[in-house]
Amino acid sequence: MENQRPLILISNDDGIIAKGISELIKFLRPLGEIVVMAPDAPRSGSACALTVTEPIQYQLVRKDVGLTVYKCSGTPTDCVKLAFHTVLDRKPDLVVGGINHGDNSSVNLHYSGTMGVVIEGCLKGVPSIGFSLCNHEPNADFEPAGPYIREIARLVLEKGLPPLTCLNVNFPDTKELKGVKICEQTKGQWTNEWENFAHRGDAHYYWLTGEFENNDAENEKNDHWALDNGYVAITPTTVDATAYGLIAAAEKAGLPLFLGSYPITPATDILHELSKHKSLGVTTVQCEDEISGCATAIGASFAGALAATSTSGPGVCLKSEAMNLAVITELPLVVVDVQRGGPSTGLPTKSEQTDLLQALFGRNGESPMPVIAAASPTHCFDAAYA
Repeated sequence: MENQRPLILISNDDGIIAKGISELIKFLRPLGEIVVMAPDAPRSGSACALTVTEPIQYQLVRKDVGLTVYKCSGTPTDCVKLAFHTVLDRKPDLVVGGINHGDNSSVNLHYSGTMGVVIEGCLKGVPSIGFSLCNHEPNADFEPAGPYIREIARLVLEKGLPPLTCLNVNFPDTKELKGVKICEQTKGQWTNEWENFAHRGDAHYYWLTGEFENNDAENEKNDHWALDNGYVAITPTTVDATAYGLIAAAEKAGLPLFLGSYPITPATDILHELSKHKSLGVTTVQCEDEISGCATAIGASFAGALAATSTSGPGVCLKSEAMNLAVITELPLVVVDVQRGGPSTGLPTKSEQTDLLQALFGRNGESPMPVIAAASPTHCFDAAYA
């Protein structure tokens, strides 16, 4: 590999033969050396999913000067992980997902395999961007987006991005783009999501469909408004979803947010992120042990704050005495248990459900405590917000 040039890793969720990824390669080749590791078939809607029930494999498809292309039998996130583990001889300077055939604005980013690529790159500490065009057609016209894609990628290579922040970039399907808007994510949800159809006499078959319900249609700051009005929508997206879910929940409740925490990896990221947001009414205290972290949060709850404490794995057991105190005194308390696995913790190398089982059954006493388990990293915001 030509180490003097920036190294760019590309993947997608539409598969290796999709036009969108071919166009993305064309647009980005002038900026550096390209390595592609993409799914061997469409994997749309796979979000951050991993293949855990069977082995995956990859094959070399093409090798030119400055361009190496592989296909992989796994998900988009698998592709990024496998590329880091096998074919890259150094850490890439940029991870790019796309160009997706279809809109990934608003809540779509949580389901998107293209954004799964981007989130995985971001979690690995690499500046990452997802590009999508609001057109599902196989032969969609990506040319109007080309100059914007190249310039956005160039700027990110030059200036980088804040830690735990990636970019979700969507293009309207028009030849005349009006410019770029930095946007917030549109608030909305999908409704009427399943269509029933009979199959060989069995009525219990459904096709995924749906109608998007925009709850924020008049907001000129959101990504849907920008796209509807002919602008390129750039939505900065944080992967520290739990921290921002707690901030949003506190704002909704009209309470200041307090986090008392012992710094245990990987829950420490929540403490570090929340400590940056004093301007939003957030108070953080780093404590000497798990019990004191929980106890300070209980005191903040008594004082009228939305109180939380964070931990990981067996730390839940250490917090039990203080958690039972919160139950006895009927003081609201949020305990965030961040999944952790691996030999360093005595857990198996596959994370499986160990931390969830610890949260459910690893406490002393029998005080009733509800447990909300996020289905994936992208659902952590909603889990915290709830």
